[in-house]
Amino acid sequence: MGCAMLYRLAGEICDEGAETRFSPDKLGELAGNLSFYVDQPLNNLELAQALEVGKTTSHKRFVKRFGMPPHRWLRKLRLERARELLISTGLPIAVIAEQCGFHNPQYFMTLFRESYGLPPGKFREKHLSESRNASSEERSSSSPR
Repeated sequence: MGCAMLYRLAGEICDEGAETRFSPDKLGELAGNLSFYVDQPLNNLELAQALEVGKTTSHKRFVKRFGMPPHRWLRKLRLERARELLISTGLPIAVIAEQCGFHNPQYFMTLFRESYGLPPGKFREKHLSESRNASSEERSSSSPR
């Protein structure tokens, strides 16, 4: 993720004239804003610079606030976004992987399977099948007898 973007996001969070150091709440706000950029890499040093603390301090604050390191948090967000796209779109898996910041589709498929128990294609098929079954059950239960 570009350093300029992190600083811009940090600037959006801090009020003009406010203290320059981030509080734990500011870290949460920054993380929330970063979630819109799941397709971009997260550089721990740039994150620390945006928070105006050292790399170790930013890492510790992040773990304390979110229960996981920044790279794992971002990977979790990326996988959740991919899950949403698999369910709601017909985009090819490689395109979804790329849009979610995974530049290696095989790596994406491995992580997805580890997280959701199925590879992305099977996950999509299962979800579509369940959706179709639910729709047909609704139609048959609402039809007059």
